[in-house]
Amino acid sequence: MEKDKKILYLITLSEKGGAQKYISDLSYHAPKGMECFLAAGGNGWLFENFKGKKFQTKFLVREIHPIKDIAAFFELFFLFKKIQPDVVHLNSSKAGAIGSLAAKAAGIKKVIYTAHGFVFLEPLSDLKKTFYKAVEKYSSFFKDIIITVSQKDKQEGIKNKISIPEKFVVVHTAVDVSKLIFLPKEEAKKQILSGIQPRQKIVGTIANFYPSKGLSHFILTAKSLAHSHPNVFFVIIGSNGDRESYKKLIKNKKISNVKIFETKKEASSYLKAFDIYVCSSVKEGFPYSLLEAMAAELPIISTTVGGIPEMLDQDSAILIPPHNSHELMEATIGLLNDPETAKKLGLHAKLKVEQNFQLEKMVKETFNLYY
Repeated sequence: MEKDKKILYLITLSEKGGAQKYISDLSYHAPKGMECFLAAGGNGWLFENFKGKKFQTKFLVREIHPIKDIAAFFELFFLFKKIQPDVVHLNSSKAGAIGSLAAKAAGIKKVIYTAHGFVFLEPLSDLKKTFYKAVEKYSSFFKDIIITVSQKDKQEGIKNKISIPEKFVVVHTAVDVSKLIFLPKEEAKKQILSGIQPRQKIVGTIANFYPSKGLSHFILTAKSLAHSHPNVFFVIIGSNGDRESYKKLIKNKKISNVKIFETKKEASSYLKAFDIYVCSSVKEGFPYSLLEAMAAELPIISTTVGGIPEMLDQDSAILIPPHNSHELMEATIGLLNDPETAKKLGLHAKLKVEQNFQLEKMVKETFNLYY
């Protein structure tokens, strides 16, 4: 390392999520002499889990708001001038766009942006996709390095001409497997199914209630198996997003074998309760929840969106196309009826995360870009 550095991390919202965990991990593993700062909206999980000085932004909001967006630009401009960081590390699309303009206007020499899955790849209208693509393209002129969490996202960035290929660097998201703590299977299952007649099997997922997570497919799969597999219960662990709309879907469809489990603990601590882990996403970057499920040695069924095929292969998961409740149902039935294959998939998945996606590697590769 050449000299001490000031690193300012910027993200639109401080609520718990993959991008927020990414920032928290980087701050906790910063080398001696690196001073970390955080600027984020809200007053959520990240402010309690960041190691460094913190600033709550007033005007940086997720939705498009011309007046607040202009106010956010000046708010960040003066913050950058005050702190004078050597590096501004941007996360999330809104922070990436406004933050990059403010950083360069404030004279910041190095601006790095991590794209945790481009917004224009989400299930949006063509008009919105075109808009977000234009925002990414324009703001890329003010970014020195664009980190993508998967090769797939790098390819999408280049294909959509977001920036020149030389600006893109792939750094896979990773976890510290040794620090993950899982409750024993029976204890975790007992807590999740509290107040419900005990079932023999749990098919579960951890996801925020966003359209990109494809949870309607997960719920409809549960409905399809309600009569043929009455001993199987489906569980969603999640908090942020439009949770109420999914509760209404479950109620309106009269689905009795699905439970939404809300917890204040680390969601990953309950993973051992699951007999099968499902990722039904229709858009992803490189999800922490899957890495944690791999570390928990769970048999996994996942869609093939984003960087997931870089995490898992046919030896470590059942991979299916997105937007397909029928294939999800067939894969679930297949694993429920074949515990030997399920066990093999879990073993291979754990080996894969231990060998390829350890946090130390992600941290080192990211910090090298600061220097």
